[in-house]
Amino acid sequence: MARLGRFAYMLPLLGALVVCAFVLSELSVSYAETKTGQKRLQLCSRLRDGIFDLYQQLNASERFNSSYILTRSPEYLSEYRRSMDATLKSLKAEMAIAEELLPGDLVMANLFRAVRKRVAELDRRIEEYHQLGPASDRQLVLRSPPTQYMGRFRLCHRTANANLREMDNAISGSLVSALERRGFLLILGAVVSALLLSLAFFQLNASLGQSRKLLADVQLAEQRYQLLANRVQDNREEEKARLARRVHDELGQSLTAAKIDLAMALRIAESNPAGVNRQIRRAMESLDSAVRDVRRVSTELRPGILDQMGLEPPLEWMMQEFGQRMAIVVDFQCSPGVSLGDKGDIVVFRIAQEALTNIARHAQASRVTIRGTVDTSWFVLTIRDDGVGFGPEKLNDPHSIGLFGMRDRAEAAGGSTEIHSQVGNGVLVSVRMPIAAESRSVPA
Repeated sequence: MARLGRFAYMLPLLGALVVCAFVLSELSVSYAETKTGQKRLQLCSRLRDGIFDLYQQLNASERFNSSYILTRSPEYLSEYRRSMDATLKSLKAEMAIAEELLPGDLVMANLFRAVRKRVAELDRRIEEYHQLGPASDRQLVLRSPPTQYMGRFRLCHRTANANLREMDNAISGSLVSALERRGFLLILGAVVSALLLSLAFFQLNASLGQSRKLLADVQLAEQRYQLLANRVQDNREEEKARLARRVHDELGQSLTAAKIDLAMALRIAESNPAGVNRQIRRAMESLDSAVRDVRRVSTELRPGILDQMGLEPPLEWMMQEFGQRMAIVVDFQCSPGVSLGDKGDIVVFRIAQEALTNIARHAQASRVTIRGTVDTSWFVLTIRDDGVGFGPEKLNDPHSIGLFGMRDRAEAAGGSTEIHSQVGNGVLVSVRMPIAAESRSVPA
C-alpha cells in the first residue's frame, strides 16, 4: 500500500493517456468518415453537374443535327460530330461516377439508357437523311423516328436531380454532425485530460513531498545515529578512563597501603613482635576498602541484584544512591515482583539510569518522583522532576542523543518511551514495557 501510495500519480496519468488514446481513436474514425463524406459530396456534386452538362450537350447535338438536315451545311455536321463525341465522353464519365456513388440505381440506369437511345436515334436520322439524298423530304426526316427517349431522359433527369439534392443534404448533415462530434470530443478530451493531469500533478507533488520528508527523516536518523555512535565511543573511552582512575586511585591506594602495612609488619616482627597485630589489622582494613571499591564499581557497571531479585530492588538502590549523591529528594514506589525478562529488566534500568543522568546534568531539580505500576500486561515506569524542563523542539534535535537513546532502547525491546516537557515545568519520562509471561518471585 505504501508503494501504491508513492505511485498513486500513475493512475490519473494512465487515465489521461487512455482518454487521449480514446479521443484520438474517435477523431481518427470521425476524420475517416469526414473524408468519405467529403468525397461522396464531391461525387454527388460532380454527378449532378455532369448530368446537367450531359443534358446541355444532348440538346446541342440535337440542334446541330436538325440544323444540318435543314441547311445541309458541313459546318453543322462537324459541330454535331464534336458535340456527340463530347456527349459520349461525358456519358462514360457520369456512368463511372454513378456506379461508384449509386451502384445499381434504377433512375440512373434509365437516364443513361435514354441518353444512349437518343444518341443512337440522332445518328440514325443523319444516316437516313444521307440515304434519301438531296431530294429527300426534310420534314419527314425530322419527324422520324419519334423522340420519346428525350422525354424519358428529361423525366429521369428531374428525378435524379431531386435524389442527388436529397443525398447532398444528407451528406452535408452527416458532415456537420461529424464536425460537431469531433469538436465535442476535442473539448471533452481536453477537459478530462486536464483534470486527470492536474490530479496526477497533485499526486506526484504529494508523492515527492512524502519522498522529501522520508529523505529528511533518513538524513536526520543517519545524523542522529552518527552522533549516537560518536557519543557511545566517547562514553566508552570516558568509562574506561573513569574505571582506570578509580582502580588506580581507590583500589590501587588500598592495595598499596595493605602492601606497606604487611612490609612494616615483617620488619616489626624482627624487633617488636607485639606490634605485628596492629599492622596486620591496618592491612586488613586496607584490603576491606579495596573489596568495597571493587564491589561498588561492579555494582555501577551492572547491579548483581538485577539478575537475582528482579527489577524493583536495583531501581530502589539506584534511586537511593542518586538521592544521596545529588542531595535531591527522591520519592520512589514500585510494584514488587515485576519481571520483564532479562532484556526488559536491563532496558528499563538503563532508561531510568539515563533519565537520572539527564536530571543530574540539566534539570536543576530539587525533587524526583518515580512510580512503577502494572497495567494489565504492561509495566509502566514514570520519572518526573521539577526542574527547568525544555521546549518541544528539543525532542527532535539530533543532538539530543540521550532522549533518542531512551526511545530506541524501549522500541528495540518491544516497548515505548514517551517524553513530555515544558519550559519551567520539568520533564516526565514514561516507559511502557511488556511483562514477562512468568513473573520472577522476589525473596521475602
